[in-house]
Amino acid sequence: LRKQAVLEEVKDLDSDVILWPIYMSSGEVFSEKSTHCVNELKPLVLMVNAFDEDAKGGVGVYLHGQLIKSLAENKEGIITVDDTHY
Repeated sequence: LRKQAVLEEVKDLDSDVILWPIYMSSGEVFSEKSTHCVNELKPLVLMVNAFDEDAKGGVGVYLHGQLIKSLAENKEGIITVDDTHY
């Protein structure tokens, strides 16, 4: 999240899961640089990259700031999350 105010607003939400749609075409969707604020968010964060001619998809599932599941860019697949993870 680029703005601290937005981060604070999201942190204050009464929710268990954050769905975080992103748009990145750099090929570094789940790099430390791109995900540095995930550990400040809710226990479970689902980060989903757009898919078009520039951004090539990708999904990351974060639990308490740690990447626990992912689907790399340019890969087709399904990510499942159940309540046993959190």
